[in-house]
Amino acid sequence: MLKIGIIGCGYSSYYYCISLLNYPDVKLMGVYDRNDHKSVLLSQHQKCRKYFTFQEMLNDKEIDMIVNLTTPLSHFEINKQILQSGKHLYSEKPITLSLKDFDILEDIASKKNLSILSAPANYLANYFHNLMDVLPHIGRIEKVVAFITEKDIPYDKIINPLKVKWNIHSELETGCNLEHAGYILSLMTTLFGEVKNVVKSSKALSKVRKRYGEKTYHVFTHDTYRSEMLVGNAKLIMINSINYDNNKSITFYGEKGKVILKDIWNFNSDIFLNDKKIINKRTEHFKQSWILYMDLMRPIGYFEKGYPVMQPKQIRNILKTMLEIQGL
Repeated sequence: MLKIGIIGCGYSSYYYCISLLNYPDVKLMGVYDRNDHKSVLLSQHQKCRKYFTFQEMLNDKEIDMIVNLTTPLSHFEINKQILQSGKHLYSEKPITLSLKDFDILEDIASKKNLSILSAPANYLANYFHNLMDVLPHIGRIEKVVAFITEKDIPYDKIINPLKVKWNIHSELETGCNLEHAGYILSLMTTLFGEVKNVVKSSKALSKVRKRYGEKTYHVFTHDTYRSEMLVGNAKLIMINSINYDNNKSITFYGEKGKVILKDIWNFNSDIFLNDKKIINKRTEHFKQSWILYMDLMRPIGYFEKGYPVMQPKQIRNILKTMLEIQGL
């Protein structure tokens, strides 16, 4: 039995908790948020302990791992405290905002014999295995084009069943690259190996301010990123945007045709080989843990069972790539 705590009881925490229903050997001991009302809502829903301070959670000797769902700007300091307290870490993305900070975390974890896990979880999706079956049919991969683009998302209206709103400020502050590139890169590096180099990257800022409801928010980062890089021996073109189209697809171009993954955020996504839909022989049935069909706690479930998950070297490579694109 793996016993966990959650820090950060915002919008997504509810869906992380729903995902726990897929893993009966992972037990939620308690939750904490600096906004006590959010802590109360989630703890009551999950029938678990509400910690009054983060230190109280860190001091709980029953907890084996802490899941960090706070805003990205606070990730490093909180992740460091989690590891220093002797607990395994599962962090939302990005795990830190610098490679120097990540190396500090890895050093602490190594000295204390602790594990670092990082979102996203989609590299463990059902479609990974289906892609492994289908990609050999198109021969050597010549190019991959991946999109995570979303336009006119009504952030001001997104609310979970506990009536907790999406954090618009954090979404815009983090930006479409640091929020979304991890989904593409976690899958690509698992399929083809590490990112060797970013060939070129461009940014666009088509709107300095975005309006949602009655409020106007600054866009803190560029709203579109287009990057070209070499992942293993595959050329990847990656487009992330909050102001262009609505597309979550990846197209693999090979010597003998192409394979299309229609929706990277759907663990049971349709796959097409040369425009012909492939019958999904591995359709999964799990508790839906997002407004889309994702299983957010899967790395923890795999970790508890001793199954392979992303190791620090791969997490670091993905972080290095995202930060380089971001210009950090």
